[in-house]
Amino acid sequence: KYLQTVPREVAAKQFGLDPGLPTVLLSGGRRGLLESPAIVQNLLASPRPFQIAVVTGLNERLQRQLEALSSTPEHDLKIYGYVDRQDILMSAASVLVSKSGGPTIAEAVAKGLPVVITHAHPGHETKNLEYLVRQGIAWYAPRPREVRELVEQILARKLRADQAKAYEKIIKPAGAVDVAEVVSLLDEHRAAS
Repeated sequence: KYLQTVPREVAAKQFGLDPGLPTVLLSGGRRGLLESPAIVQNLLASPRPFQIAVVTGLNERLQRQLEALSSTPEHDLKIYGYVDRQDILMSAASVLVSKSGGPTIAEAVAKGLPVVITHAHPGHETKNLEYLVRQGIAWYAPRPREVRELVEQILARKLRADQAKAYEKIIKPAGAVDVAEVVSLLDEHRAAS
């Protein structure tokens, strides 16, 4: 479902977002992006107009913290708890701010979203971060001020992710189709036996 195209206008309306404004999406899995309050405060200080959508997952404390923040004339702020249609919300987004966890990043890459990564846990998330930055698919911003600066540059089209490389390296790497075909043939052979 993440590879399916959903028109931005349709997706935005499903989440109460303005389809005419860029959308900065913050999401960090079921616990939410824990740095969200500081990041949102920095985004709210941007002179560039855009709307901010934050998914807090199952983290009710984070949701309450963010709900205490107010929209500004330049930035409408929408706080969502757990979202079961993240694919639709990502279709409405212009850029994703997240940690480098596998599922969220894979979903964003499938949707063709530019990604600003705020941090990575030791292990696979650190490797994800290094790989994505090296491939030109994402940018790293360890401080909230840097997140805002990168978001502004992405929205101004001064920075662009290499979507062709993302597709080639992550979504449909060389040999992936061949492996899938072999597995399918083996399944058919087993079923016939």
